[in-house]
Amino acid sequence: MSQPKKSAKRDLPYWAPIHTKAHEAVGDYFKSKLDAELPRQRPVWDKPRTSPAAELVAARRDLEVCAKELASKREYQAEMRTEMDAKWEDLREKERDLRSAFIKYNKFIKENHEKRERAEQKVREEEATQKRRDAEIENLKKRVEELEHIKETMEQHVGEYRIYQDFLQRVVAECKEFTSVHDILDRYDTLAATRAQLADRQDADLHALEEARRALMQLTEEKSKALMGLNNQLAELWVRYDQTRMQDFQWETSLSHIKVKAAQKTWETGAVRMMCWNLYQQLCYCRGEAPTLAADKIEEQLLYIQRAFLQLRAINKLARRNMARENASMPSNTLPDDIVAGTSVPLNNK
Repeated sequence: MSQPKKSAKRDLPYWAPIHTKAHEAVGDYFKSKLDAELPRQRPVWDKPRTSPAAELVAARRDLEVCAKELASKREYQAEMRTEMDAKWEDLREKERDLRSAFIKYNKFIKENHEKRERAEQKVREEEATQKRRDAEIENLKKRVEELEHIKETMEQHVGEYRIYQDFLQRVVAECKEFTSVHDILDRYDTLAATRAQLADRQDADLHALEEARRALMQLTEEKSKALMGLNNQLAELWVRYDQTRMQDFQWETSLSHIKVKAAQKTWETGAVRMMCWNLYQQLCYCRGEAPTLAADKIEEQLLYIQRAFLQLRAINKLARRNMARENASMPSNTLPDDIVAGTSVPLNNK
């Protein structure tokens, strides 16, 4: 038989009713959480003391753990090194095989390329030869056509100029001065050459006159430019003279300021030297020593003062450390309340 089902309210745990408001209890909740997270500070005398033997044992234990980890790391590194060396050797072998294959393939490609280049070069040479022959044939054809055209033109000119030949022959027959047509042509050539010489001489004279005029104008322009340049240089020299005077005044002013500052620095240096000498004498007097350094040896005095201050600082630290150790080792119940209250603050601050 199936058991009767129990009530759901009876199975749930009993919750106490909350009479406060939820938004008012949030502040108390966060405050309790913050108090729980705050560190717990112990008094100085309640801390366990650490002995050198315990620290030595802990340090040896840490050293053994580190040594074991280092040995395991070295073993792992040796195994990985062996594995990586094997992989590198395999890669080198594959690289050598691939390199040899590339060399063979490159040699085959070069041979095919050279054969193709030779064939293409031969084809280009044949094409160039054929084009050159065709061009020569075309030029010869054009030359033949030009010569035929010239022949026809000359025949036409001969027909047109025949009347002049007949005229010159009649002149020779009428004039006794000339014996042939060639004498008339020679006389004409002589007169034409004389006329050309006279024209050339006239052109030369005109050219010389033009050159002289141009040279005169150029000389005048150059002298004008030179005069303007000298005027500009004079103006620049006046400007430089004024600038130099201003710079001279500025440098004199700067020199006077430098002299004043140098005198001030000299006085300050003397004061510092006197202070160092007085401090050195006071330290020697406090130590009960006689001064052994001269007054002008500033660097050695400063080194002596520095060493003295370092020694005093070390003595001060050692005294404070001993005083703090003695105060910490002394029980608090045996000390007066005013001593405990006065020494607890410096120990915590330290």
